[in-house]
Amino acid sequence: MKKKLLALLMATTMSMALIACGGGEEEATTNEVATEEAVGEEAAEEVAEETADVEYTEEQAAFVDEFNTMVDDYNTAIDVINATPELAENQELVDIMNTLTDAINEVSEICEDPSLLTEENMELLRTTSFVETYKLIDQINAYTEGGDSADMSEEKASLKAVFTTALAGTDDAENTYWFLFDDELTFGAFVILSADQTQSVNVVGEITSREDGALVITDETTSSYIAFTTVEQTDEYLKVAVEEGNEVTLINYDLDEAIDVVVAIDENTEIIE
Repeated sequence: MKKKLLALLMATTMSMALIACGGGEEEATTNEVATEEAVGEEAAEEVAEETADVEYTEEQAAFVDEFNTMVDDYNTAIDVINATPELAENQELVDIMNTLTDAINEVSEICEDPSLLTEENMELLRTTSFVETYKLIDQINAYTEGGDSADMSEEKASLKAVFTTALAGTDDAENTYWFLFDDELTFGAFVILSADQTQSVNVVGEITSREDGALVITDETTSSYIAFTTVEQTDEYLKVAVEEGNEVTLINYDLDEAIDVVVAIDENTEIIE
């Protein structure tokens, strides 16, 4: 499940050929192309030929300058991720970066054609692609400056001090489950990630037992809960039925990695009650 971002970084620098526009009083023209060092001479020459005779208005040139600056900041953020193992091995972050890179490459193609740089399109891109890119860049910067990193490390440390066992498994629908608990089975965490990774459930809190024998984990922050019953239990596995969900067989799982999952899936998009 873990993917490094080195390939993503190379894909970004290899495929992006950005127009370097200069300003003018009424119109700005360009015959230069700003490219990353990784872009080969042949590719750079091809883009230069395509854009040599293209004319841009002052507003369009300013937009492309903004885009070039954003891409520089974005590539710097990718360098940071590749230099930070905890970030580079975060599957959710990798998926976001891959999607964002595709979007940025699409904007790059738009920048090569002034006829597409209408006022409406430029404003739309500023409020979508630009905003989302800088939002991610800001989060990465905050992490490296110790903000999110410190909070994350503190949360992980607190969970490691409580949980002693982790189980995980996948049901027939390819949804993935993690169950963490302490020695006394009084405090636990239950995480469900949908097969397409678009929905998740994450509850952390006290474990109680209902009259029907079901175990209930109630989240100490949101008061949402997950209830499940034991279908079968052996030394090798635990099979449970999640209330209003599927049956899943859980086996032993690395505790540190399970805690990483609990921390990463911090904002639920769907709550099963």
